[in-house]
Amino acid sequence: MPGGRLPEFLDDQVFYADMIDSLASGRATILSSGPMGVLLLTENGTHMVAALNPSAAEELVETMAAGWSASPLVVAHDEFSATILGELYGFDRVTPCWSSALVGQAPAPIERADLHIETLGQEWSSTIAELYWMDDLAYVCERIDARVMLGAFRGDTLLGFVGRHQEGAIGMLEVLPEHRRQGVAEYLMTHLIDQIINEGRTPYDHIIVGNQASVALQLKLGFTISQRVLRWMSELSPLAPRETDDRDSDGTPGDHFTDLLR
Repeated sequence: MPGGRLPEFLDDQVFYADMIDSLASGRATILSSGPMGVLLLTENGTHMVAALNPSAAEELVETMAAGWSASPLVVAHDEFSATILGELYGFDRVTPCWSSALVGQAPAPIERADLHIETLGQEWSSTIAELYWMDDLAYVCERIDARVMLGAFRGDTLLGFVGRHQEGAIGMLEVLPEHRRQGVAEYLMTHLIDQIINEGRTPYDHIIVGNQASVALQLKLGFTISQRVLRWMSELSPLAPRETDDRDSDGTPGDHFTDLLR
């Protein structure tokens, strides 16, 4: 399966949004590609794999394993690759996700007299790390240095934040408890979407399967959500997402997205 040309099945702009965007932005290289599968390596060391049959998956996994680090991170876009990876390497953490991408008209950034957006600096790193479910200060600091973390403020008070992961997916969306149900999440998302589009990239994210509150937000913003499931796989066992009841007293979904977007 020689590398160099993408297979035609990657024309699904929603399900393969991460692979398409990584290549289009020059942040990934093709390690192997053929009519039955493709393997990418992003600049941050994430392997992205998609195979249409078990034999293609076996070949791609073999290529992948020959060059990965001691703590590999993989996005498997098919059950064949995910099964082989699990059986051979025993990944401790497997997170099934729906892919969500904005392939139509983008919403305009919401403007509100009582709120403003700031690109967050390192003075907010500890606050973000404490609220983000992975509780990974080093990762948060790196994302802040990349200038992809946005905060919503009322005066000097931080209401919530959102950012982008190293491979480009939107994530780390969090609204502080006392400021939920005020439209802060939507406000944050529209400004980040605008930033991504201005960079010539595609806004996309990965929603942990079963989180309907995030699905509702994405649909409201005009995203299309895949019906198929991809899997984030890691040999590490980071702190599991907090168990939260994401509902308000009236039983409606709350404004808490920590467990909803990676």
